[in-house]
Amino acid sequence: MKLSDKPRVFVLHAVPFTKETYEETKDYIDVFIAPSEFTAKEESSKLGFKSIVIYHGVDTTLFSTSIPRSIAREYSKMPIKAKVVLWNDRISPEKELETFLKSIPLIEREVSNVYFYIKMRAKNKKYFMEIKDLLKSVEKKNNVRMHIGWTAHEELPFPYRSAGVFVRTSSYENFCLGFVEAMASSLPVIAGNRASIPEAVGIAGILLDPFDVDGFACWMREILMNEDKG
Repeated sequence: MKLSDKPRVFVLHAVPFTKETYEETKDYIDVFIAPSEFTAKEESSKLGFKSIVIYHGVDTTLFSTSIPRSIAREYSKMPIKAKVVLWNDRISPEKELETFLKSIPLIEREVSNVYFYIKMRAKNKKYFMEIKDLLKSVEKKNNVRMHIGWTAHEELPFPYRSAGVFVRTSSYENFCLGFVEAMASSLPVIAGNRASIPEAVGIAGILLDPFDVDGFACWMREILMNEDKG
C-alpha cells in the first residue's frame, strides 16, 4: 500500500535482493530506474514492469587528468617512480579479489619496481575470512599496500592519478562507477567480462574472464611495461 499519491521513483543499484524484498518493493513504486541495460533486463521481470535505464556519471572536473602523477603520488604516499597497479572495490564474493591477489606473484617475476595498492572500502566478513590467508600472504610484501576504509570523494582522484592501470576482477556489477572514474582519469582498465561491465567499459578497456589469473597478470604486465610509450 502506498503512503501517498506522489509518484515514487525507485533507483536500483545494489542487487540482487531477496524474493520477499521484490514482492514488498513493487507495491510501492511507480518508476523503476536501472543503471544499466543488464540490470534492467535482470530485474524488470522480478518487479513486474519495465524500467528506464539511466547510466551513472562522474564529475569530470574532479575525475580528470588535471592532477600530475607526481603530485598524486606524493599526496597518496606512493613511490614516485614505481609502476602502480590499483584495485579499488569492496571485499565481497562477487568482486573476486582472489583473482587479483593470485596474479601478484606472476607480475612480480617480470615487472621490476611494481607496486600494488589494494583499496578496500568495506568488507563482507564471511568472504574476508575465506580469503584471509591469501590476503596475509600478499600484505607482508614490501610492494603491497592495503587500505580498508572509506575515502572522502574529493580525495578519490589521487589514487587513480597515481596508478598506471586500474584493475577490477568482479564477476557481477550492476554498474561500476570505479570504471568510469578510472577512465575519466585517463587510466587503462582491466575488468571482468560479466554482467553490466562490458556496458560500462565498452571498447575502452580489456575484458577478461574474472577467474583468469594468468590473463589478468598478462595484461597488467603488458600495460605496465609499456606505460611510458603510451
